[in-house]
Amino acid sequence: MILSYHKIDPRFEWGITWVTPAQFERQMAFLHEWGVEAVPVADWGMNPHRKGAKSAKKDNTGGVKCSAPFASLRCENPKSPIDKPIALGFEDAYASVYEYAWPIMERYGFRGTLFVVAGYVGIENQWDANFGGRRFRHLNWKELKALSAAGWEIGSHTWSHRDLTALTTDEWTRELRDSKRVLEDRIGVSVDTLSYPFGRYDDRVRDAAMEAGYRMGCAFFPRRDDSFTVAQTAIYRMDTMLDFKAKATGNVLSGLERFRGRLINSLAMGTPVMQRLGIVRRET
Repeated sequence: MILSYHKIDPRFEWGITWVTPAQFERQMAFLHEWGVEAVPVADWGMNPHRKGAKSAKKDNTGGVKCSAPFASLRCENPKSPIDKPIALGFEDAYASVYEYAWPIMERYGFRGTLFVVAGYVGIENQWDANFGGRRFRHLNWKELKALSAAGWEIGSHTWSHRDLTALTTDEWTRELRDSKRVLEDRIGVSVDTLSYPFGRYDDRVRDAAMEAGYRMGCAFFPRRDDSFTVAQTAIYRMDTMLDFKAKATGNVLSGLERFRGRLINSLAMGTPVMQRLGIVRRET
């Protein structure tokens, strides 16, 4: 299970892709209480106990293979409703993760993955069509290096957070290859995971990501026959603790919950439309 966050921030905004630090604290305390191992996405992807790992190991399309060093990643509490490790991913790599999420996770020994929009490091999210017009700063290079040194994974969220399915092959070079190269050069780590902006991808995008050197892609609703791309579950401001527990335990089975997730994801598509119209910034 990959739990996906955006902003961890006490300041109100009209969107729903944020949680307060108090809300985040309760969620992390729940995971810790049940002895759950919370790890970066790449570590989770190489864990042979994750759902789908056996089929991924047999796959020859370039998906992440299981690796022995992570064989011990299992829940420490035999009575826990969560019997597998959980990965924590932070879309867009906002500065609020450094200020609020990191100290909370440090207390519980948790690490996460930062999906960085490489062209917006250290500056505000001008690419986003945010309700209310508020802007939020992305992590800067110093903060990214500090989190990386603390054991966090650095992943790519492309160069400028555009809908990859609407781009040309030449544009993919900047979004996929250049973002990976710049992050690796500036931070000094391997960037193996990619989170598709808006969760949107197709076969062409997936193949381009694999050719660019990524070992795993993340989306909210991946195809079942695609072992390269794994599912992530978004956590929202409106989620109660019951909602969070259902998502963390993998018990989000109702058609209503799936509909809600797809509806929220579809609303986010207003941003790429406004990017194409030039209403918000499309690239740096």
